[in-house]
Formats: sequence, structure tokens, C-alpha cells
Amino acid sequence: MKKLLIVLALVTSVASFSAGTAEVRVGLDVNSKFKDDSNGTTQTTYSNDVKTSWELAAEYRMPVWNNLELGAGLAYQSHGKMELSDGDLKMYDSVPLYVTARYNFVNKSEFKPYAKMNLGYSFNMNDGSYNYTVSGIQVDIDMNAKNGLYAAIGGGVEYKGYTADLSYQTNYSSISRDFSVAGTTFATEDLGNVNFGRVTLGVGYQFGM
Repeated sequence: MKKLLIVLALVTSVASFSAGTAEVRVGLDVNSKFKDDSNGTTQTTYSNDVKTSWELAAEYRMPVWNNLELGAGLAYQSHGKMELSDGDLKMYDSVPLYVTARYNFVNKSEFKPYAKMNLGYSFNMNDGSYNYTVSGIQVDIDMNAKNGLYAAIGGGVEYKGYTADLSYQTNYSSISRDFSVAGTTFATEDLGNVNFGRVTLGVGYQFGM
């Protein structure tokens, strides 16, 4: 993980001194799920329904070879809430810092297709909380999400600076929850790996710097 953060810092530093392309973008998740893969073999869906997850991002890329661009990006990703039978549950949101690679396919049209991938470190935050009552005593439950990897792969098209793409993204995290009464924690439960995977439709605008 430390090596990844060092690579991110180096790419960001180089990009700040090089002429390239900046892009601002927004994204809406069209199919999103929290998944538990703590057993290491199969993934069991935690929830099929997540309410309104979205993201805002900024990237800076520079040409490095033929049609290949490399750069760095930073995003805020709201992962929405899971729909449960007894209400909605907030798990966590993420702020990933990542390196990005984009390959532009050359053609004679003004519509220019591309493929891209991101890899970085996800700072997970805004952990959720909820409570329930047992024999008249309120029990508070606080979710604790650890930071982890972030990865994405997808493709899209650029037209006169405007971009539209479709990608699959995953934020990795392990979660525990604390049980407390009147501010005193009496138990902690480890839920293992609870990762957020989704298909994201993104639109943006890029410009030279």
C-alpha cells in the first residue's frame, strides 16, 4: 500500500509540471451493490438495492506514448444507502486518489473512442450508524469502514472536449461495527470485507492546460 501511495505522489508531481489535459466529470451509478467476499472464494451480495449513488471527479493526464495518456485523479464518491426491510442503512462513502491510464483510438471522425483504467487508494468515510431498542434500552450501532484499494475499467467517447463513458468500479473496504449503550461500547463485531461495486455512467468536459 505504501508503494502505491508513492507512485500516486510521483505521478501527481510530474503531471503538475507537464502540459496535458484536465477533465472534470460527474457520474451516476446505474447498478450498484455492496458485496461481502470475506470467505475469499465467492461473493455474496449484501444488497441488491442501493439508493442514488454518484460521484464527482477531476483528472489531469499527459501524453506519454503515441495515443496513450497517463495521469492522476481525485474523486468524491457517495455510495448511497442500502434498502433494508426495516429501513435504510448507510455503509460508507469514498474519496479515491488514483493514477489513470487512457488509450485514445485514432480515426477520422470527430467522435473519438477511448479505453481507460484507474488504480488507487480509497479513503473511506462517512460511516453509517443506526439503533434499536431492547427491553426499553436503546442500543447504538456505529459502522467503521477501513481504507482500501480502488480500481476501475471502462471505455467511452470524446466529442469536441465532451466525454461520455461507462465503467465498472470497485472500492475495497473491511467493516466492523460497535455496539454501545449510553456512549459506552460493550461489543464489536467484525463484518469482514464489504466492497462497493457498480457500473457507472459518466459525463465530463476536458480542456488543455
